[in-house]
Amino acid sequence: MYYCSFFKNEAIYYDINFIFLILDYIRGVKNNFMKAGDKLRLAELTATFLLVTGLSMIPLFISSKPHKISHSNLKKFQNTANLKKAYLIKTKNNDLVIVKTKNEAEKLLAITKQYLINRYKLTDKATNIALSDDVNIVSTKAKPNKIAAFDAAEKLLTAKGICNYKYKVSNGENLWDISIKNHIDIEKVLDMNPGADKKLNPGDTIKLYKYTYKLGLKWNEAIDYNEKVLYSVVSEKTNKLLRGRVKIQSSGQYGLRHIVGTLTKVNGVDVKRQITTNKIIKNPVSQKQLVGTSLTPPTFASGTFSRPVLGMLSSRFGFRWGKTHKGVDLAASYGSNVRAADGGKVIYAGWESGYGNFVQIDHENGYVSCYGHCSKLCVTVGQRVYAGEKIAEVGSTGHSTGPHLHFEVRKNGVPVNPWPFINKFY
Repeated sequence: MYYCSFFKNEAIYYDINFIFLILDYIRGVKNNFMKAGDKLRLAELTATFLLVTGLSMIPLFISSKPHKISHSNLKKFQNTANLKKAYLIKTKNNDLVIVKTKNEAEKLLAITKQYLINRYKLTDKATNIALSDDVNIVSTKAKPNKIAAFDAAEKLLTAKGICNYKYKVSNGENLWDISIKNHIDIEKVLDMNPGADKKLNPGDTIKLYKYTYKLGLKWNEAIDYNEKVLYSVVSEKTNKLLRGRVKIQSSGQYGLRHIVGTLTKVNGVDVKRQITTNKIIKNPVSQKQLVGTSLTPPTFASGTFSRPVLGMLSSRFGFRWGKTHKGVDLAASYGSNVRAADGGKVIYAGWESGYGNFVQIDHENGYVSCYGHCSKLCVTVGQRVYAGEKIAEVGSTGHSTGPHLHFEVRKNGVPVNPWPFINKFY
């Protein structure tokens, strides 16, 4: 058997005995018999190059002169001679770990796959379960200190990492819903988003986290369920209703659609949905409604209150002088105009114990506004008034210490603080 190497048009042949000589030489390199500064001739350089590269046909620089070996080349020869055959577990983008044997590598991937199956709590419904990162086992050569022990390699492949990401809040979601949906403890969600439990609106972005692994898991799940089919709304305009008012003539009914198919997941996230059956099993029923077009009469309530008198707040709603003050007091000059806070119907206009001259307006939406201590009343019971219409004048009748308007708002008969209603219009 002969080995041949080439330089230009010349060829040098080495028989099997010369190869054995090369092997003996390499052993000397491996055992550090050679030191920097040694001079090597052609045969020695040829032997080193052949064994280091593993080639049987290589170009050589033919020369009978001795060549001096450098520190860097010596180290390179020695390191290369120390390489061991091993197996690399890798993905398309990353080299993960090197182990001694192919059997170890295959066993590690099986253990990692089962670990991820348990982590994602897969059931019997999961099919086609596989590692999802194009993982491969390739033969390689590596230094002994780069080859991982089996236990260390297993720990590396199953180690958890944490990746933070942003989550957009959907309509109707709260922190509890979000934590369950994303498999995160709600306390940790609060730690990452201080104050989110007090104020959380649709469209807000909050910080969440998820566990990551060196390898991903991909699987399929069969889906078979019924989902609602939205109904349409058919509107008919009518001048018999006020503008903005809607009257339902017949309620809509949801339909049902039967869905069958396969859902593909990667690391617990839906990545593909293949539908094989999409069948309507119950048709939706349209909702029919009347939509008003008539202009709202000025004496009807708008739903908001304006300030009834131009004056400063002199006494607030709440506990005062040993009892509850059921409204607010607005200090104003004697005879100043008192105006209706919103449109409605006058249900009382006269003297009332403690209040003096007193007016009540029913806004026909659950709210009644009250005006007390007036010097003069300008409306009568049954009269309809519009928002801002003059209904009385400021006075100091009844239990009063000076000219002011006592203003109350009652919701379903119960006094509520009127200040939030009227302060924003001042």
